[in-house]
Amino acid sequence: MAEQVFRFNLDYLTLLQSTNSDIGTGDAASGVFRFYGNWQANELGSLTFKLEHRHAYTDVAPKFLGLDGGSLAIIGTAFNENGAMLTNLF
Repeated sequence: MAEQVFRFNLDYLTLLQSTNSDIGTGDAASGVFRFYGNWQANELGSLTFKLEHRHAYTDVAPKFLGLDGGSLAIIGTAFNENGAMLTNLF
């Protein structure tokens, strides 16, 4: 019988963007806290998960800074203000 193993990690990512455009907001900042891991239940199966909390520090999150300033570029798609969510479970 295989040993049950639970592995996990925590990380925190931050993104700060700035623009000198005359349109829209000039700064955008956001953070993502992630808790993710894997539980190896036995030799036949495992469970992998990732929980995230995405939050903005400014009125406009980095995901929308380009759109707010008139650009079609969307940069930093994970850096939004969606709050807590389960992004992976398999």
